[in-house]
Amino acid sequence: MDANRTSLGTGFLVAPGLLITNNHVIPDADSAEGAIAEFEFELDGDENPVRPRRFLLEPARLFATSPRGKLDFTFVAVAAVNANGDPLEAQGWLPLDERPNKILEGQPVVVIQHPNGQMKALCLFDSVLVLRDQDPDLPYILYTTDTDNGSSGSPAFNRFWQVIGLHHASVDTGEMHEGKPVIINRGIRVSSIFSALKAGPVDGALHGSKAHVETIHNVLMDPRTRRNGRPIATGAPAIIVSTNIAPAGTVAVVTEGSRPRGTVIRRKPADHFDHRAGFNPMFLTQTPDHAPDPAHPLYVPLPKLPEWLEEDAARLIGHDADYELKYQHFSIVMSASRSLAILTACNVDGERMYKLAREDRDPDDFLDPNVVPEAAADIWFYDPRLGENKQLGPELYDATSFDYGHLVRRLDPVWGSDDRTPRIANDDTFCMTNCSPQETRFHRTRRGDDGNWSALEDVILNEANLKDRKFVILTGPILDPRDTTILGVKVPTAFWKIAAYESEGELMAHGFMLWQEEEVADLDERFEGTIDLSRAKRPVKIREIARLTGLDFGSLFDADVRGGIA
Repeated sequence: MDANRTSLGTGFLVAPGLLITNNHVIPDADSAEGAIAEFEFELDGDENPVRPRRFLLEPARLFATSPRGKLDFTFVAVAAVNANGDPLEAQGWLPLDERPNKILEGQPVVVIQHPNGQMKALCLFDSVLVLRDQDPDLPYILYTTDTDNGSSGSPAFNRFWQVIGLHHASVDTGEMHEGKPVIINRGIRVSSIFSALKAGPVDGALHGSKAHVETIHNVLMDPRTRRNGRPIATGAPAIIVSTNIAPAGTVAVVTEGSRPRGTVIRRKPADHFDHRAGFNPMFLTQTPDHAPDPAHPLYVPLPKLPEWLEEDAARLIGHDADYELKYQHFSIVMSASRSLAILTACNVDGERMYKLAREDRDPDDFLDPNVVPEAAADIWFYDPRLGENKQLGPELYDATSFDYGHLVRRLDPVWGSDDRTPRIANDDTFCMTNCSPQETRFHRTRRGDDGNWSALEDVILNEANLKDRKFVILTGPILDPRDTTILGVKVPTAFWKIAAYESEGELMAHGFMLWQEEEVADLDERFEGTIDLSRAKRPVKIREIARLTGLDFGSLFDADVRGGIA
């Protein structure tokens, strides 16, 4: 498990304000602090994306868990209202019935899940119960339903939509078919979960205060919760996204993805960035604090803009010759005509990296003191050094399934030798200048798929963090005049990234291109993005990126590991 990734699984409400998932998704109360349940990550009846609703978990109010080696479940309270003022009660819940024998072998098992962190999926076919384990020490059900990483914590139903189990693992049957092991899925029986709650926190089978365990048991047994034992109101399963470091053994991971529609956009004071140093071209050298030395073999400047592109670069207000927007450890150059970044350049120091949550923002920020800390996770802002008409606002993001996609990855510049600097860098990445429309599934990580944007960023960040290595990361969209226009905005269909580093005294560089052509075309037709497309991470020569962008990457051409000759 990579500590730089965040854990992900499926979960569902079992009573008003009470959620269940697996212990290996949320292993303890500390992991639940700052974690988020995202509901309605799904398509409506017309196959259009529904606006997700995100709620903080509140383990201090209610929390109980059974270790993975026991029953592998976690109960945790969910906030009644989210940062946007949405009430949780609109979600409904899935009651749990402690009685056994709600299903027989050979009968269908339906699982509602978020496989690989994707939109809600229902498994209806080739899906039957094959075993109810009668051994009290092995309280499982086994079924053939198809699941995937990220499905941990899903509800398993019988044909009457009663919850019969909590999905938690795939197991090897020991049999072979066509030379391959036969794998089957396993869930924790609901009756066994009730037995553990009734027994209380003894013998290490259940962790949590006696008061919390009793409260959870009483809430689940309350007739107002149970009713007829079938889904109450919408009963929507939730995708669980933990902002804490994922523990070893977690079966599915995801980097932070889209923000809720209606994300808050604020403004900074005019002098907010006055003392930012920005990107350092000497960063890879042994003397990064010295004056820039173009002759140094590890000198990596901002890419040079050709004359036609320099004319389009958005100038800072009051500085007609200056177009470099300097932030903490990174810089951005904006296109005036597209209101999007032409390029970003970031210094990444793996030895001094911090693991901060989205809400760990600038300690000197001017944000309204009435804003609760967790709400800061969903606040973006305009850069006061540019006119707001030079920065794409929330209109496109809030009306489509495009994410507020960080170009400079949020965690890349989050490093320093003190506690303040990483928080300032974290906050700076939420500037709208650093945002570019990336369709949800292009942007989010999927376990086992190293081809999307977040997965590529993970590879680079983990290399830096695990090996205490320094990187220079250059990133940007391909701003093609032929790009599709959606709601008045020309949306990039491709993004590029270059990672440069020092190896045995020499400069090395890797170039990548990723495409979202088909997603954009799909959104252009119906504003949905519903097709599950494979998108391979495509290594390219840096000269190919230069050809498509018009940028001059200087010494990185010769440092390209794929060859400096076109």
